[in-house]
Amino acid sequence: MTVGALIACTLLSGRALSPMSRVAGLLARWQGVRAAMEGLDRIMAMPVERPADRQYLRAPHFAGAYQLRDVTFSHEKDSPPELSIAGLEIAAGEHAALIGANGAGKSTLLRLLAGFTAPTAGSLLVDNLSLSQIDPIDRRRQIGYLPQSVALFQGTLRDNLLLDRGIHSDDELMAALDAVGLGAYVRRHVRGLDLRIHSNANVSGGQRQAIGLARVLLQDPRIVLLDEPTAAFDQITEKHVIAYLRDWLGSRTAIIATHKREVLALTETALVLKDGGIAYHGALGQVIDLGNHANGIKTVK
Repeated sequence: MTVGALIACTLLSGRALSPMSRVAGLLARWQGVRAAMEGLDRIMAMPVERPADRQYLRAPHFAGAYQLRDVTFSHEKDSPPELSIAGLEIAAGEHAALIGANGAGKSTLLRLLAGFTAPTAGSLLVDNLSLSQIDPIDRRRQIGYLPQSVALFQGTLRDNLLLDRGIHSDDELMAALDAVGLGAYVRRHVRGLDLRIHSNANVSGGQRQAIGLARVLLQDPRIVLLDEPTAAFDQITEKHVIAYLRDWLGSRTAIIATHKREVLALTETALVLKDGGIAYHGALGQVIDLGNHANGIKTVK
């Protein structure tokens, strides 16, 4: 076979296989389109925040007292409850440490108290009003919630801080960033508050958690729910944040899930969860052996 015949075979085989490669590309695109359509269908199937037949009660000013009665919660209809609380009262202005082993239900309880999920059964009251009756606007304004995993969005740092479209000056934004230990970094950066954030790709775990905590500070809520607020911080930043929160919490109702002894300094009472139930609710000193807290929780009978 001559060189020309080899070249011709190569050209002809490339042209013959070209339609198949295009088909493979189309199939890959279709897979992406189908996944996006399924995601949209799931979003459209979610409950509407404001049903047409509901008129919520306005409660623009919370005192911050919780009452739970016979509350149970299950992620699936036929599964055993993740939470089962016969009775719990949290006073307005109480600073409680939410403690328990992994899987005890701490994060689930915080999501219930924040109003992100509804109890499967029982009543959850805030200031003697069912949380489900309160206008979602008032819930979002008066209850500040920091989850373990903070979601960031593509955009600028300023965009990620002003999720509520609140009117905050640059000085207020920088003050919140100073409080969580990010102020010096933002001031040094060439773009400052216009720093581009590509979802979670270009920020560390500690920076992501600090931005989430700064959101709560800017929200200025009456009720503060924090889920492991300093888990990703270094010791210096953690010490700085705890010192700031000690004054900032003031008369707010605060429930803080933590395994760290240093964070317990922000609380006076302890709420111990075990297997989804309340094992103890009372004075912090009677529940925790602070000297051995790093090795576990010691409940006193």
